[in-house]
Amino acid sequence: MNYIDMHAHMVSRTTDDYHAMALSGCLAVTEPAFWSGRDRLGPEAFADYFDHLTTFEPARAREYGIAHYAWLCLNPKEGEDRELTRQVLKIIPEFLQRPTVLGIGEIGLNRVTRNEMATFLDHVELALEHHQLIHIHTPHLEDKYKGTRVMVEALAADTRIEPGRVMIDHAEEHTAELILSHGFWTGITLYPKTKASPARAIDMIELYGSERLIVASACDWGPSQPLAVPEFIFEARRRGHDEATIRKIVLDNPQRFLGQSPKFVPPSARRPWPGDRVLVHGAHLTYCTNIHPASGMDGVRRSLDEYTVPLRAQFSPDKPFGVGLRLSGEESAELLRGTALADFRAFLDERGLYVFTLNGFPYGPFHGQAVKAQVHAPDWRDPERVAYTLRLVDILAALLPEGQEGSISTSPLSYAAWVDAEDPQTWAVLTENVIQVIEALVRLREASGVFIHLDMEPEPDGLLQRSADLAAFYQDHLLRRGARLLAERLGTDEERARAHLRDHFQACFDVCHVAVMYEDPAGALALYRDAGMQIGKIQLSSALRLPLPDDAQEREALAAALAPFAEGTYLHQVVARTRDGSLKQYPDLPPALADIHHPDVTEWRVHFHVPVFLEQAGAFGSTQAALLGTLDLLRPELAGRHLEVETYTWDVLPPNSSGRWASPSRVSWSGCAMSSSAARQPGRLRGHLSLARISNSPTVVTNALAGAALVGGSGGQALPAALGMTLFYTAGMYLNDLLDLEIDRRERPERPLPSGLIAPAEAWAVTGLLFAAGFALLLLAGGRAPLGGVVLAALIVLYDVWHKTNPLSPVVMGATRALVYLTAALAVTATPGVGVIVWALLLAAYTAGLTYVAKTEGRPQKPQGWAARYWPVALVVAPVAYALLGGFAWPVWLAALVLAAWTVHSLGFVYGPHRNIGASVGKMIAGMCLLDATVLAAAGAWAWLPVAYAAFLLTLWWQQHIKGT
Repeated sequence: MNYIDMHAHMVSRTTDDYHAMALSGCLAVTEPAFWSGRDRLGPEAFADYFDHLTTFEPARAREYGIAHYAWLCLNPKEGEDRELTRQVLKIIPEFLQRPTVLGIGEIGLNRVTRNEMATFLDHVELALEHHQLIHIHTPHLEDKYKGTRVMVEALAADTRIEPGRVMIDHAEEHTAELILSHGFWTGITLYPKTKASPARAIDMIELYGSERLIVASACDWGPSQPLAVPEFIFEARRRGHDEATIRKIVLDNPQRFLGQSPKFVPPSARRPWPGDRVLVHGAHLTYCTNIHPASGMDGVRRSLDEYTVPLRAQFSPDKPFGVGLRLSGEESAELLRGTALADFRAFLDERGLYVFTLNGFPYGPFHGQAVKAQVHAPDWRDPERVAYTLRLVDILAALLPEGQEGSISTSPLSYAAWVDAEDPQTWAVLTENVIQVIEALVRLREASGVFIHLDMEPEPDGLLQRSADLAAFYQDHLLRRGARLLAERLGTDEERARAHLRDHFQACFDVCHVAVMYEDPAGALALYRDAGMQIGKIQLSSALRLPLPDDAQEREALAAALAPFAEGTYLHQVVARTRDGSLKQYPDLPPALADIHHPDVTEWRVHFHVPVFLEQAGAFGSTQAALLGTLDLLRPELAGRHLEVETYTWDVLPPNSSGRWASPSRVSWSGCAMSSSAARQPGRLRGHLSLARISNSPTVVTNALAGAALVGGSGGQALPAALGMTLFYTAGMYLNDLLDLEIDRRERPERPLPSGLIAPAEAWAVTGLLFAAGFALLLLAGGRAPLGGVVLAALIVLYDVWHKTNPLSPVVMGATRALVYLTAALAVTATPGVGVIVWALLLAAYTAGLTYVAKTEGRPQKPQGWAARYWPVALVVAPVAYALLGGFAWPVWLAALVLAAWTVHSLGFVYGPHRNIGASVGKMIAGMCLLDATVLAAAGAWAWLPVAYAAFLLTLWWQQHIKGT
């Protein structure tokens, strides 16, 4: 259903949110001016903000087919400042002329003070003067009724105000009647914590009716949901409200209110969607219905009505929505009796659904009872597996839209433990049975033009568990014995039979399974290409990923947290990676948990399908990076492909994992939206930023500023050197990943290079360009900076080439940072002096200490003496000790104490009860800016201190998005 979000602070949201809102049917948003999280300091800041709301945001929304409108004001949180109010009100009229501004808002009260009320009335006066609509914010919590009543009475007393041109937002049960009774429009905010839930909003609608009532998300930078309106639509349908009433609230009412502004252009209620169906770069995107418990065709139809039809209303309101249908053996037989298949197709057509892929892997019941290894039964040795698959061929051929290619995914031949893989007769039977289905597919295509392929899906502990296993079966069995059999059956030659096999036998690329087996997606795809196989279906799925800590107690706690995932329905195979890179497999989670303390194991991957939009699954990580990397690899060739989100374990997720989601339909919808976004949006920029460790770059800039300040240099002298050495540092980060590529393939396959997100050749080119550009900037800096730069570049390369086996690599890393000080100083003077050298050595000590700590990550903790355990502390605290004891003035002491406090906090993650080396290293890297601030204070460069502290905060903020290592 189409809708308008009347209240959305999109300036605080990502383009992914626009994308998801567009997919869910959003036609327009209106964005009231709001508080940015801190008070703006003057009218200039407001002017910049208003300009952003009226230029950048409309352009951003337009990319997704969404109309964007704005409301302007000084927010109630800032209304206490009367002088600022007067200044801001003077600049608003010039922005009111812009084509997307609808009025004044969101004005109102925060703490219901006299100044706030005066500011509110000033805004009302401005709206009346310029004949603008008014959008009003009501206070939170205990002040809500009082504040609402004060504003309603003031507005009602002003005879110039037309109530129908005013919307009072954030209404709740105790204020809605007051607002409505005075003739104003009433807004209900679907905000998770401080406003109303969809269920409460519907309660109010049932109490007060739908006249002059609107719901909106008010999504912002806090805990909020940009898809709150579609969730409201879903809840309203669930509670039995008719479509006309729902449409009135989410579309007609907003259009009636906003239509009073001549600038508002009512969007079409039914706009054309790019393509004929739900397509992402030409690929068909859906989710697999094996997430829904269903028994018999009546159960299948009920689940489609309950889950898939509402999902289609959100994800594809104006186009047919594809279905990845799962049918059991019994359901496939039932569907082929009498008119059942024709009736089912009519059922789908009436609901705007079409089937383009079937999941033919699980044959029997799939929910509510133990499935485990029986998911493979009957296997491909059994004639019933052949008969079941042939029934699915008949069903899909009848359901496919004209001209649509179809796919059927199937099991990896058998469960490995059931089969003697050394028995040639077993492979002969498996090959013959697969060829029976391929023959039927070829004949179907030749007779009717309907093209369907059988897509085999490797799975951990299956007879074919890796991509290489499937490729080998294809090459060694199907293209040899299988081609001969198929040629005999079809009466053709073997070359033609092999061509049929290439078309009709393809791979089902389940990203979860690939990741669990520690396969590199790029390598797996290349392997299939080399074998001459096509990818018929891509199952978008994600598994649990758990790096195992060294500490025994932490492992015990991890096992306890993971225990609820060891449920009795499905197999959750565990593949463990050991310190030497070899793999150890467990058939299910319980035996793995019993071996949690295995000393050689460093990581687990668990075959437990978790929602694909989660990077973290509760306390655990996921293999989402492999999914995103796969989509990025396939983006140039997605046209015509089948993409299917698969999260069948929804109903066995532990409560703390699944409880936050409203329904399995919601999981599937979010998965489709995330996958669609990932397939559409380039991930390469983030890949390059990750290679660059861009979050650490501010520390190089402050290093250079400190080095220049120690010899009295100016900002103009320091800037070219700072930028040049930042490029050197970035080049070193690229080079580090390039030289560690083979190690990362085993230990960090989610990194941009082993995942295939960035090609090594491209990374080499960037590395060379960065070194060249950095040296050019050092030439521009002048003095002897280029000489220092040559030595610095040499040390960076030395560290990257030799750091894995070099016990002195922390010293080399410390020397590189010391050279930043010295090179910056050489841009100013040819003789840096003792002061620069002393501080450079102290920076080297700090860096060497944190580098040593970083090198212990992932290593087992061995019993050590006090000196052996704590000597890195002496290096890290050396700058603090010198600043406090070196005879400096008190301002230097203050800066040193800030550094000391942060250093103690950072080292707590190394020597405290909850060891987290990665967190400690990131914090100590950011702490370099605090060290530089101490140096700047010692040099008397007071003007640059704010830069160092801002760089510290920027580094911490950036590390939340791009990991700092």
